[in-house]
Parts: sequence; structure tokens; C-alpha cells
Amino acid sequence: MMKKTFAALLVASTSFASGLVYAADNTVSQVQGGVYVENDATGCSILRDRVTVNLSTNVTMAYNCMTATNKVNLAACHSAGSQKPTNVPCTSVGEDEDGDPIYNGSNCTAAGVAATPPMQTEIQGRRAFIASTTGGSVGTASLNSATCDMAALGGLSSISQ
Repeated sequence: MMKKTFAALLVASTSFASGLVYAADNTVSQVQGGVYVENDATGCSILRDRVTVNLSTNVTMAYNCMTATNKVNLAACHSAGSQKPTNVPCTSVGEDEDGDPIYNGSNCTAAGVAATPPMQTEIQGRRAFIASTTGGSVGTASLNSATCDMAALGGLSSISQ
């Protein structure tokens, strides 16, 4: 139930109405609006219930159902999203396989996240929104790509950790 609720929370937090597509466990997979992610090895076997998320137009979303660490990592972007350089607050967006925090920027640290105001990380161009069922927040991160597509989302370290 928590994993299903988290997926809904991510969608609400990033202003997307959502939906997931069939894929296999332990694979970065694209979310397709109106298609269920089954709660078995064809979708995500660690989900208690099957999940569907409906995406807004021009939103690309990916998930990685990582069975060994019992977590689902998520990432999304919009093809017409802002590409203006900006600074965003550092935030923890989940944990890696060792239980260490994953941050939305490579320069972010635990002390920086805890600071008042929080440390900032710079995004030079297109941005992504990342999160994990291991906790933390939905964070804005650099997509490191000129285009919002599955190749760019799959290349984010936060989706594969």
C-alpha cells in the first residue's frame, strides 16, 4: 500500500496526473498512461497492488522496481519544461543499496541539506523530478540532456541506485 501511495504522491507533487506500463523487475521502464503496472515480475513484484498512473501530455516518466533492495525509483520530465539555468535546494531523494542518502545534486551533502537555508545545487538546463520509495522528498535534478526522453531518464544515477 505504501508503494502505491508513494506513486500517487509523486504524481501529485510534480503536478502530473499519472500511469505505468508493463516491464520487468529490475529494469528501467517507461510509464504509459492508463496501463497497469502489475504486481508481479512482469511489472513490479514488490508492489502490493497493481498501479496505474495517468500522465499529462508531453510528460515522460520512468520507474525502476529494484527487488534486491525492495524499492522503486522514479524520474519524470516534461518535453517543454524550463531549460533556464537555476539553483534549487539540495534534498535527499532516497537511499542507495547501502542505505546512504541519494541527493538531487552531486554537490549536495547531509550537512548542506540540514543547513538553514539549505545548500543549493545548480541546474544548467533541462530538469527532471526524482524520488524513491526509500524516503526523502521529490527533488528537482539536472536531466543532463537536451531532450526529455527515456534515454535521458534512464541515464540518471538516481533511478539505478
